Amino acid sequence: MILPITFLQINVSCQVGDIAYASLHQGRQSGRNHPGPTVNTKPFIFGLITAVNRVTNTITVDTNAANGIGSNFANFPFSWPGDLGNLYVFFQKSQLANTSGVTGYFLETEYRNYSTLPAEMFATAVDYVESSK
Repeated sequence: MILPITFLQINVSCQVGDIAYASLHQGRQSGRNHPGPTVNTKPFIFGLITAVNRVTNTITVDTNAANGIGSNFANFPFSWPGDLGNLYVFFQKSQLANTSGVTGYFLETEYRNYSTLPAEMFATAVDYVESSK
């Protein structure tokens, strides 16, 4: 199912390929430790974000595409779109596309001063990981 959701504002780091989660809140509380026994407020995988429109502040979530990542939209403890106002929607960055750290096998740097005036370098740094031997 393809679901468009409109917000007042979309987080600047939200992008296509992120995983959307939803949690039903009650009394401004949500999460695993909610004291209310009648409402399941545990976060669910909502789906895969397939479109982000920053002009209309709308994201499009594909609940079918998220089956491979564990989406259980059919078992959500809320009705769509009736409980939309009571949902807390958040996202997780794709671990395939948004990695950080060292990539590659070697690095070579060279610093040059093309000015005729003397220059001073205050700091330089490197992030490295010893490779397997």
